[in-house]
Amino acid sequence: MVVIAVATAALIPLRAAAEPVTPATVADARRLLGARLANTRRAAGVKQVDLAWMVRWSRSTVASVETGRQSTPREFWLACDLALGAGGLLVAGLLRTTGTQGGLTADPPA
Repeated sequence: MVVIAVATAALIPLRAAAEPVTPATVADARRLLGARLANTRRAAGVKQVDLAWMVRWSRSTVASVETGRQSTPREFWLACDLALGAGGLLVAGLLRTTGTQGGLTADPPA
């Protein structure tokens, strides 16, 4: 699992504080976070339908999130993180994406 964290840690890069937030920036961040979920799920050997059952969301929601077509609340990401044993990787990615959507830098508070 550590290999997954190291290999996917750079999926959602930090932005410079002055970089403007555009719809394309938000869409890119959402796609990258969805890809992180898909990669983590596959590495854990879990099918979309099984993850959906574990987190109590629909399979279509999981599929749409993985492709960046759908935004979901933090509870979804917490549930996926726990179900897949991602050790906070997915929630950290969400915080970075949320920072992008809010026009903030993605650095977590110290």
